[in-house]
Amino acid sequence: MGGSGGSSGGAVTFTQLYTQYFDNKQFASNCTGGACHNPGTQKGIDFSTQAKGYATVKASLSKVISQVSSGSMPQTRPKWTSAELALLKAWQAEGAPNN
Repeated sequence: MGGSGGSSGGAVTFTQLYTQYFDNKQFASNCTGGACHNPGTQKGIDFSTQAKGYATVKASLSKVISQVSSGSMPQTRPKWTSAELALLKAWQAEGAPNN
């Protein structure tokens, strides 16, 4: 499910990350479901709503990227591909806007 930026070829958006990766039940490496970040909050990250997801990811973005990069997250699910991780890093490089 990788990509090379936002839907119009521009900047990566948090909405894109949230709907395609973090909270997408069809994405095998999503962050929600039993014992993950929705329902419930694990390690301070909460994806129960997009607003909570943004606030908690933004607050610990370097840690989130480190854990996803190392493969320690998501637990018990496939590691994010380099293309998927590149989108998260691009969003960080853009200042992690709430868009």
